[in-house]
Amino acid sequence: MLRAEGLRFAHPGGRERVGGRGFELPAGRFMILCGANGSGKSTLLDLLAGLERPLAGTVELDGRGDRASLAAGTALLPQEPDYYLLGEDPREELELGLARAEALGRGRGPGGLEGLARAWGLADDLDSPVESLSPGQKKRLAIASALAGGPGAVLLDEPFSGLDWPGTLALLSDLAALKGTGASAVIATHEPYLLRDLADCWLMLRRGGSLFTRDPADLKRLPEFGARPYPGGAG
Repeated sequence: MLRAEGLRFAHPGGRERVGGRGFELPAGRFMILCGANGSGKSTLLDLLAGLERPLAGTVELDGRGDRASLAAGTALLPQEPDYYLLGEDPREELELGLARAEALGRGRGPGGLEGLARAWGLADDLDSPVESLSPGQKKRLAIASALAGGPGAVLLDEPFSGLDWPGTLALLSDLAALKGTGASAVIATHEPYLLRDLADCWLMLRRGGSLFTRDPADLKRLPEFGARPYPGGAG
């Protein structure tokens, strides 16, 4: 269970970025974050990952709320995978992910490096330079590396950014496979309709308020939160 209650956050001297956010996300469920730029989506992900300390409120993963436990139990993937990937090739990147998981106390997970590579369609590219990979392959590699050791929750920031339509479809298939493992995910996106079939709930953000809902019909309210309208309605 990933749980947040009454979260508030502001950078020193700045306006409040997250105000009073709260939700409960059971294991194996996907929550989609929607809202305009500046509504606090990325900041909320940082709080859930233990990278920032809230001014008020709590975040807990499986009942533990200290920042070290949150960092150990979550995997955060930023919008641009190039900022996350450190290995020269997928083999080195996956090994770094496995070593990171061990250092955080999660272990190496079943199957090790070869199992991760097979599960995420990277087995044929293990020794290819990272810079030669497509944007979609880089995102897949970032997800695979982050999943080493089985984090309790995966946090993705605009995972479809920079992808063409074939790459988007491939990533949707990857996310469906991720859900099949029983992992939880919080996904910040401007394209919530792409994830309607995978979503269990939505958190719509705006300055001064939010809406947490499990009803797809509430997606018709996206424009109220400065987000792109849901194509064709949400019926």
